[in-house]
Amino acid sequence: MDIKKLGIIVAAMMAVAAFPFFYYNPSAAATSGLSSGFLGMIENSWHLILVLCIGLWASTLERDASVLLPLAFIIMYTIGAAMQLDMLLYPQMRLFILGGIFAFGMTMSMARSRVFFASIILCASVAYHLGIYNMQQLPALASSLHFILGQVLSLALIFAASVSFGLAMQGVLESRKLAPAFASVFWFLP
Repeated sequence: MDIKKLGIIVAAMMAVAAFPFFYYNPSAAATSGLSSGFLGMIENSWHLILVLCIGLWASTLERDASVLLPLAFIIMYTIGAAMQLDMLLYPQMRLFILGGIFAFGMTMSMARSRVFFASIILCASVAYHLGIYNMQQLPALASSLHFILGQVLSLALIFAASVSFGLAMQGVLESRKLAPAFASVFWFLP
């Protein structure tokens, strides 16, 4: 699949998912959940460094990895966060989790190398446990679904910035003939 087509599909999926939030006037719980979820990933410096490093790592792998690795991270992060929700309050959440697992399986099937596949597995494990941990930081006033949405939007923006920076740095290094020095750091890549 072409990377531009995949990017358009992901952007369309995010726009469709965000459409209900433009339709109604959110309550204080929704606003609190969205803002605390969005800022939660940025305020915690260790989580921010982790996500930035994963985005930079994705930019050094094959071309599809710059989209698929952050996408797999966000999917598994959302699954981990959704596992912490009250299933009696949200009975359809089980179907969402099942769909997320299928989407994660599709991203894994697109891996072309063993390093990319291992990166997806490692990042998915980190993302799942990070989602569980961050849901325990949910403020009392905040709506849990809006909290997850805020964190997913924050993750998407951080990944977009870090992958773009990594790809731009590769172009700068190649133009200055520094690419062999940069590649020697990642000597274990095929």
